[in-house]
Amino acid sequence: MIQDTLPASALTGILDSLPGGVALVDAGARLLYLNRTLADWSGVASDRVLGRDFADLLPATADHDGLAAALSQALAGSPSSHRCDLRFADAVARRVRVECVPQRGDDGSIWGASIVFTALDQPDLPQPDLPYAASDAAMLAGERAFANALIDSVPAIVLLLSPDGAIQRVNSYFEELSGYRLEEIRGKDWISTCLPERIRSEIRSLLATAAGGTRTRGNVNAILLRNGEEREIEWSDTTIRDSTGRVVSLLAVGHDITELLRTQAALRHGQQLMRDVVRLSHIGIFEHDHDSDV
Repeated sequence: MIQDTLPASALTGILDSLPGGVALVDAGARLLYLNRTLADWSGVASDRVLGRDFADLLPATADHDGLAAALSQALAGSPSSHRCDLRFADAVARRVRVECVPQRGDDGSIWGASIVFTALDQPDLPQPDLPYAASDAAMLAGERAFANALIDSVPAIVLLLSPDGAIQRVNSYFEELSGYRLEEIRGKDWISTCLPERIRSEIRSLLATAAGGTRTRGNVNAILLRNGEEREIEWSDTTIRDSTGRVVSLLAVGHDITELLRTQAALRHGQQLMRDVVRLSHIGIFEHDHDSDV
């Protein structure tokens, strides 16, 4: 879990840097929060929709019944997922996966749900660097509570590194995928701890570039799980700066594309086999007697 020692503005910045939309609703399905991406998609300012019904945020053409059922299931205590096509006010047609996750108080009661929209055909949108600013105590506590709940329900790796590559934070998704707990690896070097040796030099160069303020996006590399297995991750990153503009952390969001790459490789292999069969048939390796039933 992202810990309370991370400033609230950085936590909110993490949510705003995610390529998918994120919303938080109360037990009555009224909007408490939406991130920058979802606000941009829907064409509304977040402060103008807070307190309104979640359904009011959705375009008229959305699968309202399916989304309402998924949200109702989460508010009843069970995580749910739904896929549908959405076209928000930005006029971009998206095939999305919507993850609805119940949120509970210390006493176990459900006070709301987080809703994460992951575009399955995500367009390449720009992501600005994030400011790192102070906030008052009340805003700090509220933003931390919301951000922690949302970050840990995002179906992607959220990784925060120091400029020299030390692990500062990881989310629950990474812990479950990798087999490592944050307490075990906090402060350790990301590259030597979680990456295969063969790519460490290359990734260290990329890290230095990113920490210098140059965004790297779309980079794919393997990570090394605790059990020795490797998973292929596609990364996007942004920098978190202090009030003077100095880079204090590097935020990376990673999507596990291992199965996608395997499927693509199998498809390429099948296509190559077909080409080989056609080529061999042309040179007479395969013979067929069209007058024979055999």
